Amino acid sequence: MWEIGAGETYEQAAQRELKEELGIDTPVKYLFDFNFKSEVNNYKAKVYSAEYNGEIKLNMDESEQGKWISSDELKMFIKKGRLCPDTEEFIKKYLERETEK
Repeated sequence: MWEIGAGETYEQAAQRELKEELGIDTPVKYLFDFNFKSEVNNYKAKVYSAEYNGEIKLNMDESEQGKWISSDELKMFIKKGRLCPDTEEFIKKYLERETEK
């Protein structure tokens, strides 16, 4: 998760984080709000998507690894319990939304 800077919109923050963490400079599109509550976490977030076909340039101070994966791979990660609960919940919401299109 990341924070919004003073005077920065949610969209600008999403684009900034893509650039800082992955070296990606591309427009983002708002998808939906996401609320997560558990015994440990309670937060609200906005979920964005972006289209990009180039190489990822990981900022090793921000990430350990990264790669493109398919929606089928995401479903497999969920089935095998390989995602943390909040990530699993928003990925499920994203996949449901894509199925409805």
